[in-house]
Amino acid sequence: MDPFAPETFGELNARDYDEHNDPGTTAAEVALIRELAGDGRVLELASGTGRIAIPLAQAGVDISGLEASPLMVDRMREKPGGEEIPVMIGDMSKFAVDGTFDLIFLVFNTIFNLQSQEEQIQCFVNVSKHLTSGGIFLVAAFVPDFNSFQNNQRVGLRQKARDSVWLDTCQHDTDQQHQEYQRDRETEEG
Repeated sequence: MDPFAPETFGELNARDYDEHNDPGTTAAEVALIRELAGDGRVLELASGTGRIAIPLAQAGVDISGLEASPLMVDRMREKPGGEEIPVMIGDMSKFAVDGTFDLIFLVFNTIFNLQSQEEQIQCFVNVSKHLTSGGIFLVAAFVPDFNSFQNNQRVGLRQKARDSVWLDTCQHDTDQQHQEYQRDRETEEG
């Protein structure tokens, strides 16, 4: 398997991300972020296809994005309002942008795309350099549940339909505190 790089998520998911990855919490996330943003300047890390940024911009939030995948940004640009959001292509563990922000956020478990503790720490360090005094860094992520793991691995059914099945597989390296995750999509086409 090829190593996971900052742009890999988009290469694997941009084409059909919006059709299969709505967690059902988008409206609540947008409302919370809108409230936290107030009249301030906002930066979304891993802005993706604009699931959060577009409704925030439509609500009058001064929002910019940082995204590692040009393919994900292309998908955002295809949506009404997506072309108006300034987005910089870059790695959220090494980014540098002009100015400061009152709110920087990272949602939908995307912090886990940073593969090491060092990359995650660097992301937090960079965020601290770009926050105003009293600014907020919001990270939304799940806490891994290892109850379904046997021998530090898990296979689960993600989605099943008449013409397709999706399996999620995960291996957990307890020593490195690392999970390797893969989604296998089997359709009539292959």
